[in-house]
Amino acid sequence: ADVYSVQDNTRAEAFFKAKFGLSADTATRKFAVWNAKHGVHFNLPGEATVETMDAFVEELLANKLEPTYKSQPKPAKQDASFTVLVADTFPEIANDEVNEQVVLLYNGDAKEASALLDVFGRLANDIKDTPGLKFAAMDASQNDLRPEANPEVPSVTLYKRGLVSKVGLVSYQGPVRYNHIMDWITKHSEAQIDRGESIGTAPPQLRDALDSLSQAVA
Repeated sequence: ADVYSVQDNTRAEAFFKAKFGLSADTATRKFAVWNAKHGVHFNLPGEATVETMDAFVEELLANKLEPTYKSQPKPAKQDASFTVLVADTFPEIANDEVNEQVVLLYNGDAKEASALLDVFGRLANDIKDTPGLKFAAMDASQNDLRPEANPEVPSVTLYKRGLVSKVGLVSYQGPVRYNHIMDWITKHSEAQIDRGESIGTAPPQLRDALDSLSQAVA
């Protein structure tokens, strides 16, 4: 494991605060332990002193601590057609006992993020009234991936109801196109999806042509 302690207002401090989700307070020393083997970190709550660090490491070595997951604040209001996830709320979605969840993980700093969110948002909006099926998305550049998450970013994953582990996850493999992902959801979801009068009801050749055109215009 790697041990980090930062206090001075330097570029290194900014890097580790962003990496581990440490407080932006510059007046107190921060302390964190990074487990490279498992890709998790443990943040010391409060100020790091000799006493608090000793006690923290003792608990860590005794396997009494849970990993720390960097998380954005939970949105106070959800305005999109899909739920905006953060690391702290991810388990609620992954282990939903009532609904299947289609989850998009994306890197908000990547150039393809806008296109991904556009396609995902259209899908979520068009079938938002489907009983038992919900959509959610999380920016993995700002939130740590929880154990329940697909480790691949970007990715679109279908979570069955009540899933408590990554066993049985169904992940989409294919181009980022509306109809391709819609077909995948329809095939793998247990929900009864009404595609209405969308272009999804057109012949495959026409659907691909229209989809390609919409991608080019976007």
